[in-house]
Amino acid sequence: MADDLADRKKETLEAWFVARGPAWCGAVTSYCADMWDAYHRAAQAHLPNAIPVVDRFHVMKNLNHAISQTRRKVQKRLDEATHTHLKGIRWLLVRNRIDLTDEQRQQLDQMLTYAPELKTCYELKERFREIFNTQLDSCDFTLSGLYSAVELRRARIERHERRRHWRANHAHTESRLQ
Repeated sequence: MADDLADRKKETLEAWFVARGPAWCGAVTSYCADMWDAYHRAAQAHLPNAIPVVDRFHVMKNLNHAISQTRRKVQKRLDEATHTHLKGIRWLLVRNRIDLTDEQRQQLDQMLTYAPELKTCYELKERFREIFNTQLDSCDFTLSGLYSAVELRRARIERHERRRHWRANHAHTESRLQ
């Protein structure tokens, strides 16, 4: 069942659930909403037996946003020559890999060699796309396994950033002592 609400306020959604009554709400087995936390909290409060589902569009939108943030962060710390190589990579990163030409794929792959953490983010985004394109009855993956891989990679990137920061501070201190 789908409905258009007057606005995006949590209170409006809660009133909509109340108007349907506890029997109706209890019979709902799943619901789909964008990734706005207030909607999910309201739905979870009123739909006790429903499993939340997030639509593909919003998941991919958030993944592409995260890749863009990572790209900006990576580009800020690169030397000028490497930064120039990565210029214009955003559109290659957010497009479906299967929609890229061979030349664009080669360009993207070359650019990703400059930034391993960006490559990891890109590969995870493409893995999610692959999951969304897979028939559910033939899936041999687990989201928990993918989530674990993402968390492990995030922790490695954070450790690398801390080491890089420590080395820069150490080099600065050493140069001041000489």
